[in-house]
Amino acid sequence: MCDQGMQALASILYLAERAGNLPPRMQSCMVVLISKPCGGLRPITLFRAVYRLYSRARAKHVQLWAKEHLNHPAVNTASGRQVLDATWRLMARQQASSRLGRLLRDA
Repeated sequence: MCDQGMQALASILYLAERAGNLPPRMQSCMVVLISKPCGGLRPITLFRAVYRLYSRARAKHVQLWAKEHLNHPAVNTASGRQVLDATWRLMARQQASSRLGRLLRDA
């Protein structure tokens, strides 16, 4: 990607972060079911490449913010869990609140 393209992508991601909502095309993901060794299926979520790049770039920042602001057990940022677990839970809450036409409130 050329420098202008990277700058445009960075601007879009910055605006999305400031607005608290990613563009709809970046919110979708694919869930694939893979077999477990002992039977059954395990869901694996495949995110879009831009979201994966963005989440890796922001992971440390989000992790530090979460430790400072999120103490609710529903978020569960306990040791051994990835910051993406908390990010997914927050995105699910944000999407649910958007559907109801209200803003998220701090816990």
